Amino acid sequence: FDAGFEMVYKLITNCTQASTNDLKNNKPQIFPNPTDRLITIKSKTKINTIEVFNLAGQRIKALNPFKNEVSLDLSEFTKGVYVLKVLDESNSINTYKIIKR
Repeated sequence: FDAGFEMVYKLITNCTQASTNDLKNNKPQIFPNPTDRLITIKSKTKINTIEVFNLAGQRIKALNPFKNEVSLDLSEFTKGVYVLKVLDESNSINTYKIIKR
């Protein structure tokens, strides 16, 4: 395996499914998923970093919004599966599998 694939494998293995209970558990809420274009990331704590990875392990987008709610435009991405990594102000890291239609 190459290093990028191994990193994405670890991220996907640790991914959680976004659910309506995420905000109650202080986890960011991600919706809609799957998406054609925009996804919204909503959190009780400020989001420090958002990273999007393709399945080859390459980071293809990174943001530092420092907000509780962020809209992320995925229209430039091809259809497929991506990994979203969210770091909040409490240094909590959550990873999500995102499907771009």
